[in-house]
Amino acid sequence: MKLLHVAFFLLLFDVVAVFSQTIKIENIGTKNVRVDLGATPSINADGRIFVGPDPNDKKVLLQLATEFRVQKELGLDELQLAAIRKLMKEYEVRLTEFAQKKDRNGFELQAIVQELDESCIDAVEEIFSIAQFKRLSQIAYRVEVSIIGLGKALTEGRLGKQIQVYENQYERIERRSEQIEQQLQSDIIALYERAELELAEELPPDKRKMVLDLIGKPFVYREIGQQERARLTLLESSSVGEVQSK
Repeated sequence: MKLLHVAFFLLLFDVVAVFSQTIKIENIGTKNVRVDLGATPSINADGRIFVGPDPNDKKVLLQLATEFRVQKELGLDELQLAAIRKLMKEYEVRLTEFAQKKDRNGFELQAIVQELDESCIDAVEEIFSIAQFKRLSQIAYRVEVSIIGLGKALTEGRLGKQIQVYENQYERIERRSEQIEQQLQSDIIALYERAELELAEELPPDKRKMVLDLIGKPFVYREIGQQERARLTLLESSSVGEVQSK
């Protein structure tokens, strides 16, 4: 029974984190709200490691819609923003009230979360137009693609799972992805070089020569993002676990 209670309280903290992670509700609809769109990597039941928001989870899509850049892309009006603020406030109030109760229990939390989830699903369908909701789902997939690339999204991510990419296609997709990535790197370097030369033209000839001598030819440094690093760590740990279990 204690384990059951612990599980429910972990669920409480997870839900609170999703809907109130340092977001001031009154700031929704302003540039002050910048949400980490990556979400924490998670292992699916079939062993896939997912990053980014789940396009099939309407609670997650609602949280995604609190991000200013996403709101701008969707073209949300003030009535829609007010509806999002109201729903977020309801989550905050109900869960805070529960957390402050002395006689709280896991079953009550389960009932509250279920009720809030149902109201969230209904509200999401009312807040967004069909076109906006479709674009919101697209953005969720786009976040995954931006973190791990289209190739891995097709072979390891939610995108591939959604369209049912078969394992016998993985090798060809991965090989082609590597080829495209190499070509993309070459194109990026060429663009960098052209942009740098154009900018250097703004300098006097002697300064221009000094700058180009100091920086040399373009070098593209791509730092692995936090979410991709977490995904790789999770992948590595799960692989170690598989080896140890054999």
